[in-house]
Amino acid sequence: MTFRGSDPRQVVEDVWRREAAHVLAALLRRGDSLDDCEDAAQEALAAALDQWPCEGVPGRPRGWLVTVASRRLVDQRRADSARVRREQRGARAEGRDRRGGSLTSGMRSCWAIPAAVFSMCACRAARLVGRPSSPRTRRIC
Repeated sequence: MTFRGSDPRQVVEDVWRREAAHVLAALLRRGDSLDDCEDAAQEALAAALDQWPCEGVPGRPRGWLVTVASRRLVDQRRADSARVRREQRGARAEGRDRRGGSLTSGMRSCWAIPAAVFSMCACRAARLVGRPSSPRTRRIC
């Protein structure tokens, strides 16, 4: 391939202009969402900007970009599924606490003050202290 200039950033830019649509199409064929594929392609471009100036442009830049972007998609899927599992595990643990598990569950529930009650308390406190109420406090009170 022939590239304009010898500036590594310019070379990466030329490759990106030629190959971006192909990389995105290859990622979309795998059945992922457009947003995720675009993000992965952009991350592959960032990796190219980091690596190509030092290591040189690979023989098959499109293949390199597709491979890196695909790996980023896999990493993102794994991270998302791990996050969902953690959230589900936390929700199950919290459900056990509410059913009479530990001492902290009772403490948590007694500190949960509804917003309406909290705003009434704030209004009363403002009146007791003698501070002028804010426009928001006047609206609530």
